[in-house]
Amino acid sequence: MNVTDLSTVQSRIVGLLLANRLSPFSASVGTGSSANSRYTSDDEIKTAAIEADALIVMARISNPGDPYRPQFLTWATGLASGDHLPGFVGAIGHVDIDTGVADEIYERARLFKSSEEAIEVKAYPTLYPDADTWAFIEAGRIFHNGTSARVRYPAFTKTSSTCQSPETDQTAVVFGAIHLLRKDGSVTPELYDKCEAFFTDYLAMLKGENTIVPDITTIERQLAA
Repeated sequence: MNVTDLSTVQSRIVGLLLANRLSPFSASVGTGSSANSRYTSDDEIKTAAIEADALIVMARISNPGDPYRPQFLTWATGLASGDHLPGFVGAIGHVDIDTGVADEIYERARLFKSSEEAIEVKAYPTLYPDADTWAFIEAGRIFHNGTSARVRYPAFTKTSSTCQSPETDQTAVVFGAIHLLRKDGSVTPELYDKCEAFFTDYLAMLKGENTIVPDITTIERQLAA
């Protein structure tokens, strides 16, 4: 998967800030001079971009139907019945059970509908002879009838130096970062307002909510007008 390029994002952020005629922004960042820049360090822009990128990734992870979600799933293996799962956000990918018939041969689990059903199967194994692959997850713990289990779950760690969202999210990262860079006293709050509106709609779309994302070209032209 091609990911969003951080250096390109930073360049586009500066370009949009410069393009706004009422709030010119010098590409020379880092002097701390208010006459030169509203942002005292390149790290401000970089940090905002990384944060916007993380919000996008988390939105994708939260939607089980997102096509890029599998890129952020990993395995928790060797789980005994009653073990705790690692902390995560979003829905589990799937659960496999090793029934002990062969060495670490996992089968797709059949999930109990409730903890009461799991307790009943445990209590009356003769009534449920084919329940070896059944499992139940409750309060961050997995219960199953097999030898061990493995769970595919969302795992994402934000870094301080790279973006991790798909390349297709690049413009959203740019707009999201500008929204996060909002500072009091700006003479052109519409710059941040438009970016915030777009970013909010974009995150809602990724989460599977019914929303329409504005046309990107139209917004960029409005900001540069």
